[in-house]
Parts: sequence; C-alpha cells; structure tokens
Amino acid sequence: MGSEDVHEVPFPRCMGHGGIPVQASAESAEIPPPGLWQEFGSFEENDTRWNNFGFTVLDLKGAQITVRHRNDQGTQTRVEQIP
Repeated sequence: MGSEDVHEVPFPRCMGHGGIPVQASAESAEIPPPGLWQEFGSFEENDTRWNNFGFTVLDLKGAQITVRHRNDQGTQTRVEQIP
C-alpha cells in the first residue's frame, strides 16, 4: 500500500478478516479505492467459496511499524514498513 494520506489520515489501513465469514470475490475483481491491496486466499464449504480468515501483527520499534499480514494457517502473506 502507498503511504499517501486518505481523508487526512496518514498511513490508512483496514485490517482484519478473522471473525466473520465473507464470500470470496474473484481475484480479477477491482479493489475499490482507496484500497491498493487485498488478500485473495479462499476455501470452499457448502458449495460456496469463502475468504480465508487472517490477522495482522504489528511490531512497534520507535517511530517505525512493521506490519505482517498472515492467513489463518499462520503463513505470512505480506509485509509493510511504516513509515
């Protein structure tokens, strides 16, 4: 993701997909703005495709934040450094 402000919020992020099942969208689907990245892992259950669950780990060190996105199996899927 970029570091540009969105609605005057520096380094905006929407994280978390670990508690509520959401039907999966096609990997070719356009990500709505201001989004720049989306996790697309999925599984099938009861004839429906669902997004994988996941979580984000924030490592804070001074003014720097390391953001590690993981799927529900614990596999790291993306890393970001802020700022």
